[in-house]
Amino acid sequence: MLVLYELINMLPLSFEPTFSKRLNDLFFLLKKEKLTEAEAAARLIGDNLSRKYFNKIKNDLRKALVNYIMVYPSTWADTKQKQLCDHCYKNFTIYKTLLLSGQRTAAIEIASSILTKAISAELFEVAYTIASDLEYHYSAINIKTSAVRKYTQLANQFLQLVDQERIVRYQHNRIKQIHLSSKSITAADITSFEEAIEVVSPLIQLNSPKLNRLIYDIIVMRYYATYHYAPIVHYCDEAIATFPSSHPNFTALKFNFLQRKIPALIALGSTSEAKIIAKQAGQMVSKGTFNWHLILIQRVEACFHNSEFQEAYELYKAHAKYGCRFSILTEYWLIIRAYLYFFIQIGRITPYSEERFNLGKFLNEIPFYSRDKSGVNINILIVQILVQIQREQFGRIIDRIDALRAYAHQHTRSPETARAYLFIQMIIKMEAASFHRAATERKTKKLLDKLQNTPLRIGQNIAVEMVPFDFLWQEILALLANKFRGIKLNKHPTRRGR
Repeated sequence: MLVLYELINMLPLSFEPTFSKRLNDLFFLLKKEKLTEAEAAARLIGDNLSRKYFNKIKNDLRKALVNYIMVYPSTWADTKQKQLCDHCYKNFTIYKTLLLSGQRTAAIEIASSILTKAISAELFEVAYTIASDLEYHYSAINIKTSAVRKYTQLANQFLQLVDQERIVRYQHNRIKQIHLSSKSITAADITSFEEAIEVVSPLIQLNSPKLNRLIYDIIVMRYYATYHYAPIVHYCDEAIATFPSSHPNFTALKFNFLQRKIPALIALGSTSEAKIIAKQAGQMVSKGTFNWHLILIQRVEACFHNSEFQEAYELYKAHAKYGCRFSILTEYWLIIRAYLYFFIQIGRITPYSEERFNLGKFLNEIPFYSRDKSGVNINILIVQILVQIQREQFGRIIDRIDALRAYAHQHTRSPETARAYLFIQMIIKMEAASFHRAATERKTKKLLDKLQNTPLRIGQNIAVEMVPFDFLWQEILALLANKFRGIKLNKHPTRRGR
């Protein structure tokens, strides 16, 4: 069923099928809502017909959609690069079909027109195959010595590029796997990074934007793995400088490395520059797309780290106008909204209208990040504490201290979560001081000093510390009073938040 849904997503919103009644019915059923295969079969044919019959309808619809997509432009081709690829792949299929059926004159004419576009789009395998076919054609069918030389040279050039792309992709895939699967980077992992860089770096001289994107991606991952942020900024700038502005994929290539710079700039304390770059990158993508939401979230993070909460609120409102259809990013926006609610309640933000926040509903709406025990999940735990302190729900915090202590011990032992570990220990000390401000300050002084001397670590994908912990700690202290609030609070009704 996923294949059908993805094919439907490639069609224009205005597409009206003209298939058979059964195929049209299944198309509209799937376009309307997400269904499993069993649910779709029950809705379409009920219990009267066999599943074998439903499978035939499903396969026939898939063929019909593929045929339509092969003929008409796809909605995914929204950039010059994608349009070139769409044109090349479709015409390459037609060219090969003509060649196999013996229609050589038409095939060669189409092949020549595809080759120029394939070279522009850096489709190395397509370019090699066509150049090789043309080399044969002008050697054995329609003999032209100059054409043979031309296409022999092109075939050799692109065969070399195919091999080199394979080398770069192999190294990139290997490093990506290490980067995503390792909870903590080992000395052996760093050796693997260095070995990969040694293999791929000489290939920068080929001046291929396609390969350079992968090569510099490996280099940037290496420095994110060891939290060295200045080299990240340097190599992102160097990568962008290798991309010619005339390249059909220039905007996407540049966006990729601008976006990669932003977490590094935040970690270096260059939050104003991070905001400027995020704004610049946001203008390169269409509103409402995945990358638009991603870069807007990074702008919000830069605002949080620069204590510009009103601007962060306004960016959140800009996102809200478009909504977000990407579930992982939707959860991220929900976490941001929870922080913004807290800052509204303590007077850091002037809202456009009354903002309501249900903590229980919030926790139910973030199932993905609730399972991410050592990443964004830390923000979920912390924002709960912040809201509960602001609402004076101290009893609820007391009830969760043992779980918080166990969480800190199990999930905050990496360099990226070192500050989170200290911050959670400070919350635990606050509870031990019965939420008395002066006692809390006294008990947490050493931890606060250590926190302030522990460097901020930010990965390239997620923000463990969405708002600086030392700043949040000062806000927490400002909410405490110089009076003890003990375990008896568990028996008292908590004050409801709005």
